[in-house]
Amino acid sequence: MQRHFHREEEYRNRVAIEIAKALQLPLLATNGVNYATPRERELADAFTALRHRRTLATGGRLLARNAERYLKSPAAMRALFADVPNAIANTVDLSSRLEFTLNDLDTSFRGIPCPTAKP
Repeated sequence: MQRHFHREEEYRNRVAIEIAKALQLPLLATNGVNYATPRERELADAFTALRHRRTLATGGRLLARNAERYLKSPAAMRALFADVPNAIANTVDLSSRLEFTLNDLDTSFRGIPCPTAKP
């Protein structure tokens, strides 16, 4: 489940809760993070506009609806999902079993052809 304060997203969350109950599946609370802090939403919108060759004024629905896709603290996530505390507990449980670290990333680009620079 994610909560970015979009009406259609809450409808999907309610459906997910019902499906999880019916199938006895655990819910997870996550956040679709696009930037570290709410202030960085403006920069993310600028990059989105550039990528689509638009201005911020003409970006329309390409741009973020609000600044909710930031990296939230555990306390903020608990507050956001206070009505489904089991989703937070399940997320904490899953994350405790993950062994991935950023050191596991392979930053070499072996096998990917790179064009040579022309003067």
